[in-house]
Amino acid sequence: MKRAASFLLCLAILLTLVPAAFAAEEASGSKLIALTFDDGPSAYTEELLDGLKARGARVTFFCVGFNIARRPDTVKRAWMEGHQIANHTWDHPELTSLSNDAVKSQISRVEAALDDAIGFHLSYILRPPYGSYNSRVLKAANVPAIYWSMNTADYLTSKADVVCSQIVKAARDGAIGCLHDTHYSTVRGALMAIDKLQKEGYEFVTINELFYRKGIELENATIYKNAYKGSETTPALKAPEITGVEDPVTGKQKIVISGDGRGSVYYTTDGSIPSPINGRLYTGAFMLASSASVRAVSVVNWNGIRSYTSELKVEVTPRADIVSAPDGSILVFSSSTPGAEIYYTDDGSEPNRESTLYASPIEGVPGKTYSAVATAEGRRDSVADTVTYSDNGFWMRDVKPGDWYYEVIDEAALLGILNGTGYYRFEPGRATTRAMAVTMLYRLAAPEDSFERIELPDVSPTSYCYDAVCWAYFSGIEDGAESGFRPAEDITKEELAVMLARLLGAEGEADVSLLAEHPDGGDVSEWAERGVAACLRLGILKGTSSGKLKPQKGATRAETAAMLLRAAEIMKG
Repeated sequence: MKRAASFLLCLAILLTLVPAAFAAEEASGSKLIALTFDDGPSAYTEELLDGLKARGARVTFFCVGFNIARRPDTVKRAWMEGHQIANHTWDHPELTSLSNDAVKSQISRVEAALDDAIGFHLSYILRPPYGSYNSRVLKAANVPAIYWSMNTADYLTSKADVVCSQIVKAARDGAIGCLHDTHYSTVRGALMAIDKLQKEGYEFVTINELFYRKGIELENATIYKNAYKGSETTPALKAPEITGVEDPVTGKQKIVISGDGRGSVYYTTDGSIPSPINGRLYTGAFMLASSASVRAVSVVNWNGIRSYTSELKVEVTPRADIVSAPDGSILVFSSSTPGAEIYYTDDGSEPNRESTLYASPIEGVPGKTYSAVATAEGRRDSVADTVTYSDNGFWMRDVKPGDWYYEVIDEAALLGILNGTGYYRFEPGRATTRAMAVTMLYRLAAPEDSFERIELPDVSPTSYCYDAVCWAYFSGIEDGAESGFRPAEDITKEELAVMLARLLGAEGEADVSLLAEHPDGGDVSEWAERGVAACLRLGILKGTSSGKLKPQKGATRAETAAMLLRAAEIMKG
């Protein structure tokens, strides 16, 4: 029996020291090894961390409670650098000799100490001291428990090259190595072995990452010795890509982060490493108004399955600000930026520091466009603030001489048909909604207040367009009040043409043969043919340079104003 036991022991040791050549034949794709270090942290752990960082290798530390209390900063550093932190009990007892309550106490004391050292709560796997466990212990612990497949017996030698040799000989894809960072020879030997095995294509990962990338889900109250039977190795989590694009108007940086789709992305903007308490979950692009250091990480499990951290240093030099405030015919430029100087032009050209220095309010000259920029030391020049004083005495930010619609917008504003949309903007290229269009027609017609107010299914009596819609139904310009007016929908050119033709009473004189003169005349809806034809005859509706009517296309505010002004000329005379 003793001989048989000795044979089995020798066989077990031999099986843990499989030659590297065998491992290379078995491996497909990336070859993963999880080195683990028990009993620390010790006086040698910091040197081990330096070496691991230089080699881009990650490991798992099974920490003993009383050593955590001695070196909490080392524990935190190890976690911050991406290593997995795990539980090796408080004072290294043989768990099978303890009661269930004592087992739970050993584990919970270490979990509390690790949480205190790292700064937040994590989940920790367990390595039973001496590899001593049974089903009762596993059930009492109720966390995944980790044994090993590479017993290097590093505690039996003081020679680093022996430790290195033992690791290299036992290397195999999916293996778990048991080492002790309480021995200096182990630290040196482990780093020597990592150098050798990385050249052979091995990747050094945490326990959690090993099983994750092998497709094995760790379960509570279960012991694991290796990941040999896992599926084909999946790639490591990719570090997020961080890009910054400057907003040309504000000077702010738009930050976009793309991470590994298998996990969530967390980031910080103060240069600190993202963690469960200081990391923000990335949900979409965000803006930075000042210089910052953005760091991001892809995370599946905060303790052992996360990518390396990416960093982008963002330099944001704020712009000076500028605002114009017209009052009557007077134009005032100002800036809240301390020490700012303002330069302006009055011919529509781009202002710069060589332009006229602004010193006092400007009397607007009809037809002139004023543009100003604020400058200040330590800031970039503001974006130019441009405003036109129209021929009819309106300040306009988005309309200027030379635009085809300049006179149209200016005249429509004078007649009260078209109002600005706020902050001296008229939005000539914006689509005209049905609510806007009927309101503009109402202003053009200027009817007496003799029409009936009715209940409408989709227009509230408090809406700005309510009176106009009621008038349109009362006057026969619009029909079908019961089915709804659809105020928020963009009005099409044919819809607008029908309204105008009915306003002018011109539908009866329409000659629908006029539609054939246009290449897309056949696209006009049957119900709109007479209205469109009437507007063509009256010159209210005009085709494009190619003769197209585009009847189903929406009309912009400038196009709508142009058609209404043509109708206004007909109404005069």
